Amino acid sequence: MSVPATTMLAALTLVACLALSHVGEAKVSQDVLLSDWQLQSSAVVGAGTTAGQTISALQYDASSWFNITAPATVLAGLVQVGEVQAPFYSTNLANVSTSPFEVPWWYRTEFQVSASSMSRLTFKGTKSCVESWNRYVLHSHMWLCIFTGLNYKANVWIDGALVANASDTAGTFRYFDFDVSKLAASPAQHALAVECFRPIDAAFPPGNNDTDLAISFVDWAPPPPDMNMGLWRETEVHSFPGPVSVRYPQVATVLSGTPTPPGLTAVLGTPSAGVVAHVSVQVQLHNMGTTPFSAVITATLCGVAAQLDVTLQPGEVSTVVLNNITSPSLNIANPRLWWPWQMGPATMETLSVVVSASDGSTSDSLSASVGLREASSGLTPAGYRVYHVNRHPILIRAAGWAPDLFQRITAQRQENEFAYDSPPPPPPHAHTLTSMRASAQST
Repeated sequence: MSVPATTMLAALTLVACLALSHVGEAKVSQDVLLSDWQLQSSAVVGAGTTAGQTISALQYDASSWFNITAPATVLAGLVQVGEVQAPFYSTNLANVSTSPFEVPWWYRTEFQVSASSMSRLTFKGTKSCVESWNRYVLHSHMWLCIFTGLNYKANVWIDGALVANASDTAGTFRYFDFDVSKLAASPAQHALAVECFRPIDAAFPPGNNDTDLAISFVDWAPPPPDMNMGLWRETEVHSFPGPVSVRYPQVATVLSGTPTPPGLTAVLGTPSAGVVAHVSVQVQLHNMGTTPFSAVITATLCGVAAQLDVTLQPGEVSTVVLNNITSPSLNIANPRLWWPWQMGPATMETLSVVVSASDGSTSDSLSASVGLREASSGLTPAGYRVYHVNRHPILIRAAGWAPDLFQRITAQRQENEFAYDSPPPPPPHAHTLTSMRASAQST
C-alpha cells in the first residue's frame, strides 16, 4: 500500500517533535457565538448559486445591508433597525405586507479564526521542526458550523463554497452540524452567508394545501407576516483538536429506593439514607477523520469517573452509552437529587465528557449541567395518567403560554414571563406550560 508524501511528512514531523519538551498547554475546544449579522432581501441582492458565491466572499461589500443582532427572525431584524415600527400598536401588524417574505432573505456575517483557538502546541526545538509541527496541528484541527434554530430551510455558504443546500437543512426545531474544517483551516477571516426560505403553512395564505412542521400560533395570535423565517436560535462555530467530536449528552437515572423529598420531611419524616442512583450517560460521537479512530470516552459526574473504549470508522456517527453495569462507579450512593419546586432543591450537577485517543491526547470535550432524577408515568386502576418524580406521585397542572410573536426570546425575558404566568401552586404540585411555539399544524 502506498502512503501519500504529505501523510508521511506529517508522521515523520510528529515523531521527531514528540521527543521535544512540551512547554505550552493547548485549549481543547472553543465555541464562537455568531451574533453580529447583516440582513438583506434576495429581491435586492439576488438569489441562488451565483449570489451565494458572491455574497459569501470576503471582498463582498455589504455596507448597504441592515446590521442586526441574531438570533432574530427576518421581521424581528427589521424591527431592530426601524424598518418596521411599533408592530403591536393599533393595526400596524396587519399593515405589514407578506409579499417581501415570499422570496429568500440573506443573513451574512464574518468570523475570525485565531491561531490560539486552533489548539496550537508549542515545543522547544529547532525552528524548522517547531514550524512543521505547528502547521500540522493547525491543519488537523476540526471545525463545526452549528445552527440550533433555522426556519425553515436554507442554503449555507462559507468563503464562496456551498456547505449545505436547502434539502439538507429543512426543519425548524432541528440542530444542524456542518463540517467546515477544510474551509476554516487557516487562521484568517471567514465569511458565512445563509439564504433562508420561509415555511409554508396551510392556513397562510388561505387555500394553500401544503404545510411545513414549523412555528404556528394556530388561533392564539395572528401569524407574523414573515412566518418567523430566519435564524431564530443561536448559530456558532465549534473548534476542537479532532478528529472525533462529542455532542448531545443525556443522563438517565434509576433509583434503588424511595427517597424522602427534603421539602416534605415535616409530613413524611426524616430523609431516607441508602438510596443509590444507577446512572447512564449517553453521547453522540462523530469521526470526521479519514481513518478509523480508537477512542477512550471518559465521563465524570458527582466526583466519579467512568470510561468506555470505542472504535469509529471514518465518517461514522455513533451513539454510545456508559452505564452502571459496565461502569460500577455510576452507581452513585446517596445522590443529591433534582426535585420539583417545593418538594426539594432543584440540584444540578456538572457532567464532563472527554474523548481521547489511545495515547491520551484529547479529541473533543463537553460539559453540561444535569439534574439526577427518576421520572416515570403510568395509569391508575381507573385509567387516569399519573406521574412520579423520584418515585413520588406529583400532580401536574398545565397552563397555556405563548412566546413573543417574533421569537425575541432571552433567558431573562423567559424567566420573567414564566414567573408572571405561574402563580405558586401548593405542594406537591408542579406546573407545565404548553408553548404554542412548539405546535405545528397538520393537513
